[in-house]
Amino acid sequence: MDNEQIEIFKEETRELLEELESSMLKLEKNREDEALIAQIFRSLHTIKGSGAMFGFDDVSQFTHRVENIFDMLRKGKIEVTPELIDMGLSSLDIIRDMVKSDSGNIHLETRRNSLLETFSRFYEPSAIKQAG
Repeated sequence: MDNEQIEIFKEETRELLEELESSMLKLEKNREDEALIAQIFRSLHTIKGSGAMFGFDDVSQFTHRVENIFDMLRKGKIEVTPELIDMGLSSLDIIRDMVKSDSGNIHLETRRNSLLETFSRFYEPSAIKQAG
């Protein structure tokens, strides 16, 4: 990968993150908006794929975990909550910082790992809506 391609990835990711932030804030007010949830999922999917393609494996892996939460939302397995919106917005900040950072940043790793641990609660059976 040359530097020009990496800069294109970074710029496109910054634009997607801005759109994602706006979409998540809209979702906070319209929690049942399935189209908005699908749009957020697709944007995260794009960041994940582009990150992997351009060698930003840490961005890709982290974004994949966030994308999984929005996939659960999309499938109706969990509901939009204020906590989920806050966590989504925090994840965008982390992705933004990961794209800016050129090397390992202990503070960033701590924030990322802490958020991933919090996201793991959404996979617990008590968090998943039962069909019925």
